[in-house]
Amino acid sequence: MRVPFLSSLKSWFGKTPPTQIANNTPIKFQSNATEFGNCNFVIKSKYDELAKKILENSDRTHWTRDSFRKEVNWDSHDVKQNILQTLNSLPSYELRDTAIMAISVSDGSEKDSLINSLMEKGLPTGAELEKLKGLIADIQFDAFKTITNHALTAEQLAVAPLSKAIVFTKARPLFQELSSQFVDDEGRHSHIFQDYLTEKLGGERKDSKSVVRDFDLFSLIVPIMPAGSVFLGLAVETVGGAFFEFFANHPKTPDPLFKAMCSAIYSRDEERHMDICETLYKALHDKENQGYLGSKWEEFRNKQMFRSIAKQVYGKQAGMDHYLMRSTQALGIDPKDLFKHISSRVKDRFARIGHKVDESLLPKL
Repeated sequence: MRVPFLSSLKSWFGKTPPTQIANNTPIKFQSNATEFGNCNFVIKSKYDELAKKILENSDRTHWTRDSFRKEVNWDSHDVKQNILQTLNSLPSYELRDTAIMAISVSDGSEKDSLINSLMEKGLPTGAELEKLKGLIADIQFDAFKTITNHALTAEQLAVAPLSKAIVFTKARPLFQELSSQFVDDEGRHSHIFQDYLTEKLGGERKDSKSVVRDFDLFSLIVPIMPAGSVFLGLAVETVGGAFFEFFANHPKTPDPLFKAMCSAIYSRDEERHMDICETLYKALHDKENQGYLGSKWEEFRNKQMFRSIAKQVYGKQAGMDHYLMRSTQALGIDPKDLFKHISSRVKDRFARIGHKVDESLLPKL
């Protein structure tokens, strides 16, 4: 008597893999990757048009590190001088508020007494006022170091998982080209931030252990959970893009060169990166139009991955204690405005793939 299970099991040790299991359901050998739920690993040709549209709309022809440096007159920019010029242009009440915000996140031993003096007596005059501006400029200069170092680390570490992503798009050359562009863009961004950190701020790259750990985990997830890693990539790109967009457009960003960097990276690359991740996610889950959550596994997986990125971006503590939020405040910008902007962009983008952001995962403001 033929036993279907044993017959199927026996075929695993033969020259060819089995084409059926006991209930005669065909087995499709599409990828060596594994993922639970309703994820398709071979991208169907009907999604090629979406990829082609993104490629056609990408403005990358004149966007290089060297062309950007020429465009913004890189060599003539002095960051500390730019910050001081911005401070000199502020009305008295704005300068006072900026000083209080910057000093409150500094490490100075006399910061409490200085803040009390500013709140009770207002701005000093003469040499004392110039000394105060110099102190604010130093704090903001250091804040730019922190923000730039974080951006540089994230852009550089993103290259490894993105390179792995090219592998599982091999079935569709158009998507592979998009993924290759993605890697190239991140390398260019990291180069520009490296230039800004070393040449303009006199700093050195310092890796955050938590950022390195998370991106190492990201690299491990890619071959095991392709669609999950694309969701994580969409989260990272949406948060990063919102961050760049915010500083590019905020009137209180004190360094014009930093604003130009954020504007160029967001408008020329980051929006396309989000479109790539969204399109690839829909293709892997076979969602042609508006996104939807097709399985309990997909919903559970996305929630867990969003939880990890929320911790990374906003910190484990409630409120504004994350170093990026503190650096934002040092620039005279209310970090709650940044938080609201990022949250809004994340919710809008995730809605397009059917994922509703659980706001309980975000710190309570």
